[in-house]
Amino acid sequence: MTNTLTRLAAVGFSAAVALPAVGCQQQRPSENTAASAYVSATAGAETHLDVNQLMNAAIATARAMRSAHLRFSSTGVTDLLAKAYAADVTLTPTVAARGNATLKINGDYSQTQFQTVEADLWIQDANGTFVDTGPAQGTLNPAALLDPQHGVASVLAAVASPVIVDPKAHAGPDEAVKVAGTLSAAAASVLVPRSSLGAATEFPVAVWLAPVDPHPLLQIIVTVGEGSLTLRADRAEPFAVAVP
Repeated sequence: MTNTLTRLAAVGFSAAVALPAVGCQQQRPSENTAASAYVSATAGAETHLDVNQLMNAAIATARAMRSAHLRFSSTGVTDLLAKAYAADVTLTPTVAARGNATLKINGDYSQTQFQTVEADLWIQDANGTFVDTGPAQGTLNPAALLDPQHGVASVLAAVASPVIVDPKAHAGPDEAVKVAGTLSAAAASVLVPRSSLGAATEFPVAVWLAPVDPHPLLQIIVTVGEGSLTLRADRAEPFAVAVP
């Protein structure tokens, strides 16, 4: 990790890439109950859809996904290395990602281009040259979200007490089925490091799934205190990224 931070500094990154906890470290008494209250309040929604079948189909579809266009954004979650990004990601022919991100550079957030290839993160510097900053894992690694066992499929599988709250919702322009539940901190840490999530152990989560089989994930929003983490997924074709 020391070597990774040194290389990050070479392209203008803040050395402190460890992501600190959000807000006060002391857990408020209501934090663990907020997610359960949210599910209870929406549990009366009527629908002919079976939520377990819906979620199982979405999980299977996510595990089979080999390429996607992902858009991640955050609000009210401070000091993230990557506050937002939009990236094409693929598992074939090799694991890779390419896109642009709002990254912390010299203490401020700036837009920059990035690639991950052969497990390394490359960041475009001020001269337009891509610089190898070291391992993508633990820094910025969107392609990891396609991992069948540890990526977004595992987030869907970890949604507890799911209920359909709106069978005719929309995720952007797309029709969707909205499912609400709770998500453990361990599961949410697939999206951002655990240290960014504070002392809470579970969070309200909302998932938007396509209404037509195989019900792919369209959007997921995790509520973190007064903030949120949003991930939107769209289809994309496989591609190859060469080492810059």
